[in-house]
Amino acid sequence: MAKFCDQCGKELKDGEVCNCIQNKVQKSTNENVQNDTEPSNGNGNSDIGSIIKGISDAIGSFLDKIYYSVTPKDKSSNKSSAIALRKLLTFSQEDYIKPLENVYERGARITPDLVQPCSDETIIRQYDICTVRAAIKGLWQDGKLLVTNKRILFRLSGRNWLGKEQTSKEFEIDDIAGIDMSYSSKINLGSALINIILGIIPMFIGALIGSAVPLLGAILGLILFLFFLIFLRGHHIFKFIVFFTCIALMSGIGIVWGSVGGVIVSICLIITIVQLYLASLRPHFTFKVMTKSIAAAPISAGGMGIFSGLPSGIFGAILPGKDADRAMDELGAMISDIKEYGELGVNKWKAL
Repeated sequence: MAKFCDQCGKELKDGEVCNCIQNKVQKSTNENVQNDTEPSNGNGNSDIGSIIKGISDAIGSFLDKIYYSVTPKDKSSNKSSAIALRKLLTFSQEDYIKPLENVYERGARITPDLVQPCSDETIIRQYDICTVRAAIKGLWQDGKLLVTNKRILFRLSGRNWLGKEQTSKEFEIDDIAGIDMSYSSKINLGSALINIILGIIPMFIGALIGSAVPLLGAILGLILFLFFLIFLRGHHIFKFIVFFTCIALMSGIGIVWGSVGGVIVSICLIITIVQLYLASLRPHFTFKVMTKSIAAAPISAGGMGIFSGLPSGIFGAILPGKDADRAMDELGAMISDIKEYGELGVNKWKAL
């Protein structure tokens, strides 16, 4: 009776041993050797990556040993309570936030796409209400506000220098006490500092010319100042830089024209400061959904005081979204109708 291999089904003669297992082992060994000897690409990047990883691991291990040597032990269990130093200093790769796709969650509804809906919850309207940005943090977030028959939800989605940054708030519709929204233009301190830094180099060059040849500096500075003041409309940042340079050019005007020159420079300086103020203004949007509960923090975005964007840092700003005007016009009435008329109010605003 014929015999067959249990592994591959090959018919075997009496006393014959199938070599299929031996062939599989040999093939697997050859593939492993080839993978170990060949780089992942022609540039040898895998070798460089291995070297960098080895150096990083060695440094991390050395720091851990130092940290462990000075960290007290838990006497009751005789176990180390140490935390790796490289983790505290965020040297470890796993501590960094990896880049994520669609961190802005554009085109998605807060519920049901991002947040689980309540039972029998009806979505009425969602607004792209604001954009939050802060240069120091590398922050850029899009803000959405969603109204349902049961809740009002606010979500900021975006990223900072390292990765994802997100805020989410919600309240029951019956807990809403009022809506506060406003447009304004406020001084942005970060923009003012950047404008001054941009004007420093040309101002320095103008100061050199004005101190070396006072008469030439006075005449050239005055001509440039009057030309851009009369003929250039708007463009406040550029005008400030030019005027800042002209003031430096006219630094020797007192030597040439005495007290008259001092009055001219004073007037030009006032106009330059006004241009700096106009160049530093930024559109600013604030809104707040207030609640009846004193303990609950309101849904809000926007800064207080003279400088815009204080929650996001001095280089921050809160800008109105594309639906901000619409939200300002109808949000209060919508919430009032839903609270007072229930399903009738919901159907009214869904139909609009």
